[in-house]
Amino acid sequence: MVAASDIGDALTNNTSSITGRGFLAAEIPFSYGHALNDHFSVGITVRAIFGRVYGTQIWAFNEDNEEIIEESLDSSADSFNIGLDAAVMYRLSHVQFALTGSNLNAPTFDGYEQDVQINGTSRTIDVPSVRIDPQLTLGGAWIPFRRLMLVTDIELLETGTLLNSYDVQRVSFGSEVDLSLVQLRLGTYKNIAESDIGWVLTAGLGFQLWALSAELAAAVSIDDTVEYDGVDYPRTARLNFGVSMDF
Repeated sequence: MVAASDIGDALTNNTSSITGRGFLAAEIPFSYGHALNDHFSVGITVRAIFGRVYGTQIWAFNEDNEEIIEESLDSSADSFNIGLDAAVMYRLSHVQFALTGSNLNAPTFDGYEQDVQINGTSRTIDVPSVRIDPQLTLGGAWIPFRRLMLVTDIELLETGTLLNSYDVQRVSFGSEVDLSLVQLRLGTYKNIAESDIGWVLTAGLGFQLWALSAELAAAVSIDDTVEYDGVDYPRTARLNFGVSMDF
């Protein structure tokens, strides 16, 4: 009976936990570009960013985990910040090079604290702030014909993510065929900062109607899959849609 009681206390007092973090951002960019001469151009973008930080922590053998999950879905911290991007481009008749800096001011979004019940005891979960690391990207483009473009770029810095000790630094290759109102895009990229995922295939459509532009893009890992319920799924998949207007 004593041994059983000790085991029960050990399970109840188990401090093993799983921490989850999330971040959602919505932004409105304002851009300005200027050609210094026939070869050099510069540009700057200021983005008004609305950021929402989520987070929770689940303890092993805690009777109140379901309630914690429900409360965490309703808890978050909202904050506004500004993102600053800048770029310089050098172009010749069929070749272009560019250096782009994004999030140069490293915008940060507020975290928060949440009180939860762990086996009847009140504890405080500390959800830290989210900082978006600056990035420098060097790219080049070859335009053999007016409606065909081949591009490549590499991120020069490793940037952090919401996952501890997991960084991102991409190298990518792509192509675009311009059919006047519609642009067809195909490419691939790889995160060279980590080895868990191989090359990812990308495809996209662009629509251009006077000053209005719309972009639809998708990405899926080529040969990296995970199995769930007997079915293999791509390890990574993304879908993006954006609309912009030039004036």
